[in-house]
Order: sequence, then structure tokens, then C-alpha cells
Amino acid sequence: MGGSQGAEKLNSFVSENLSLLLQDFQVLHQVGARNYETYKNEYQFMAKDWGEVEKIRYHFQAFFEDIADALAAADIAISRAGSGSIFELAAMGKPAILVPLNLSANDHQKENAAIFSQTGAAIVIQEENLLGNLVLEELKKIIQDKSLLEKMSAAAMSFYRPEAAQIIAKHLLTYVQ
Repeated sequence: MGGSQGAEKLNSFVSENLSLLLQDFQVLHQVGARNYETYKNEYQFMAKDWGEVEKIRYHFQAFFEDIADALAAADIAISRAGSGSIFELAAMGKPAILVPLNLSANDHQKENAAIFSQTGAAIVIQEENLLGNLVLEELKKIIQDKSLLEKMSAAAMSFYRPEAAQIIAKHLLTYVQ
């Protein structure tokens, strides 16, 4: 998940490692609206050499209109660490490998990733370390260890606060009055 705009580094990572990813995983890839045509052309080119298994395992869209459906289909997500992405992961109880955006304002994505990972819900990989072998090892470790996957899912779910909007509104109202 790269947010509604996609994420160039994550997109590049997927493109560069897609054949390795598809050996073991099904991939749902949100490429971002501005990247959609590029990925469509790249997919058509790559798919010529693929077997049926690879074609079935790779799905990309500009943007997942219903991110809950996409997350429900996933065992784990590789995602940026914006607050929206973190809260979506938490609401769905999804473990994640978070890749915070290096140039985020005040490093807020690094802070978000650190907080979410401290719960046990995520592994953090900095952009400069976004290497195929490292990410694939982490993915396999999590997916193959059902106990770890369940612990990370429970940790993600424990981060979720469905009543957060009401609590914030209540506090704001006390300041307005």
C-alpha cells in the first residue's frame, strides 16, 4: 500500500522483485493513479513470459476503492507508514512491513512506523534498506510462522481505536465551550 498516490520506491521494489515474490506469494499491488498506465504496459510485457500461476497471483490497481476488501484478502501488507495506512492496517488487524517515506514532514512516517512496530504489529524497513532479499526473508518468516502471524495480527488489532473520533471530538468541544 502506497497511499492513494502510490509510492515510487515500493512500486520499484515490486517491479524489481516480482518474479521472486510470485514464487511464494499472491501480490495485490496498489500502484497509484499516475503510475497505472506504466504498470499496465509493464504487466502486459512481463506477462508474455509468465505461466498461468504468475498471471493468477499478480493483481494491480491504480487505487483500491475498498481497501478493507484488499486487506481482508491479505495475510500481510507492505506499506508506507502514513497515519491513514496505519489505522487501516490496525482496523483490519493486519501485520505489516512498513517502509516509511524518507521525506515525510517532520519524519512523521518514521515515528508512526516506530510506534506501530513497538506494539509487535509491524517490521520496519527503511527505504535505503528496501532490498529484495531482506524483504522476502521477513515476508517468509512471518507467513511461515503462524504463531508470529497471529501475534502480529492481534497486536495490530489492539492498536485500533474505533472510538477515537468521538474522543477527539469530545476533547475539542471542551476547548470550544
